[in-house]
Amino acid sequence: FPRKALTVWPAQYPLHALADALGGLCGNWSCDSAEMAFVMPVGSKGRASKEVIAKYGTADCRSIFLGGGPFLLEDSQELCEEVLRRLGYLDNELNGDLEEALALFCDGTANRRTLQVAGEAPTSVGGT
Repeated sequence: FPRKALTVWPAQYPLHALADALGGLCGNWSCDSAEMAFVMPVGSKGRASKEVIAKYGTADCRSIFLGGGPFLLEDSQELCEEVLRRLGYLDNELNGDLEEALALFCDGTANRRTLQVAGEAPTSVGGT
């Protein structure tokens, strides 16, 4: 994708931008493109104080800003590990255990709820 600003909220804006970009897929890009994963990290929502509303518009917009921005990753055997690394759950120093990183990610309140709603919540992570 060309590097330009991407509006990520309201949620339908990035979907329209993606549809526009993919609409001309065979014009400029190869038609046998790889499968991609779209990741939009979000930070804590917090409360919608006057300061938050003045600076971000809504608490949801604040959480998207604090998440650091969306990114695309090519599908691979290492996709889960790569996402956990980009989100800071996994590294090559103190946080090197993939199973533990996955457990921490899944145990976060917002992540757990999102996984439950999507029907993807693990029955057990890390033997717990």
